[in-house]
Amino acid sequence: MKNVIFATAALFLAACSTRTSPTTREPHLVQTHGERPGIGTTWAEQRESWVEKANFVRGWTERPGGTGILYYNDNEGVDAMLDYLGGESKHRTGLYPTANGLVSFGVRDKDGQWFAGHELKGKRFVVGITGERYELVVKNETDKRLEVVLSVDGIDVLDGKSGSTKKRGYIVDAEETLAVDGFRTSDASVAAFRFGSVPESYVNLKKRGTANVGVFGVAVFQERIGATARDTDSAYRKVSERPAPTGRIFATPPDA
Repeated sequence: MKNVIFATAALFLAACSTRTSPTTREPHLVQTHGERPGIGTTWAEQRESWVEKANFVRGWTERPGGTGILYYNDNEGVDAMLDYLGGESKHRTGLYPTANGLVSFGVRDKDGQWFAGHELKGKRFVVGITGERYELVVKNETDKRLEVVLSVDGIDVLDGKSGSTKKRGYIVDAEETLAVDGFRTSDASVAAFRFGSVPESYVNLKKRGTANVGVFGVAVFQERIGATARDTDSAYRKVSERPAPTGRIFATPPDA
């Protein structure tokens, strides 16, 4: 399952960059050479955000109970993807059900307002705004704890490296909502998510390629009930009080 959802997203984005529009709408297609237009996610200012380790034994180690993708771009970029798909989209805002109904997934701005979105042929799109700070929101739609592994532009939000279902994630309690507002830099802080140009994106500056720029990914794991927890079964949960440092190395700045 490693990188499956990210590879799928890259294929779709590549198709949008090379195919002409099947509709009469004026196309705004992604260039196939030179600087790529549109937006990505930058490594922005440090923000206080506390987590601590918590035991969570997955039902299946690397097999999630469900996965989901949200595409994002500026207005022109989203128009290009909708043109490629063809047909009339539905305007959508707020949370989108995904991952086999285990969670709902959405994106909101620094003031808690949802970004505008579209839905077409089973794909969901969020219209981002250059310079705006945002947060990923995951709502647990079940009556049991879940673990969610999140990626932005193919980059894991906890360690700043390539996303994978082998990575550990955040624990979301039953029927609770988790908001993640940056790449984690320590037990007590994150580097804020902020929309910016593709060349300035964190993934590009880390030289990990831009194939997945414009993709939010989530993999959701269910808990194995009755299992005996070990140190290696640790995920992370957000807390309201500063925890004792774990010493773990999280994501590092682009120039590190």
